[in-house]
Amino acid sequence: MHRPYLSRKESIVTCAIDIIDELGLEALSTREIAKRQQISEAAIYRHFNSKRDIVLGVFDLYSQFDMDIFRTVEDSKLSCKEGIMLYVKAYAEYYENYPAITSIFFIHDVLSYEEKIAETIRQINNGRFEFLKKLVEEGQKNGEIIPDISSSTISHNILGTIKSIIFYWRINGRSVPLKQALVSSFEEFIKLL
Repeated sequence: MHRPYLSRKESIVTCAIDIIDELGLEALSTREIAKRQQISEAAIYRHFNSKRDIVLGVFDLYSQFDMDIFRTVEDSKLSCKEGIMLYVKAYAEYYENYPAITSIFFIHDVLSYEEKIAETIRQINNGRFEFLKKLVEEGQKNGEIIPDISSSTISHNILGTIKSIIFYWRINGRSVPLKQALVSSFEEFIKLL
């Protein structure tokens, strides 16, 4: 999808995401990007040194709201359970408003062979995990979350459930509102904590 109000570099990245979403990672090429952007392949290389750099740009966009979401949850002074729900709702809105970005959830393993990309993926996932773990530990310390289950297990379950629901949503043609599916699942999940 061409978005003329974006800079050329941002437009190339969003185009790459659209290609990954529509055709898969194996179809991502500078030739396909150039064709869709109606530019020469050389124009792409004015902004990126390689296809790897484009993929890194994709992961930058994929994670661009992480720190804002973390800060919003922390600054809101909510209870742990309310903070988890705010976290889930924020990502649900982001992904529902930009469904193509959810394709990035499912290409991590394919890219683990490339050191720089693998490190970027680790940083994104570890950042999300550590944020949730800290939030859960605070909830356990305050007596809001049961201490019988480790904060790591709870955090893994939150992230895994989000990924599972997004996968289900994608393979079923995005036929239900993602936010509704995530929020209703987490409203039930939170009761168990």
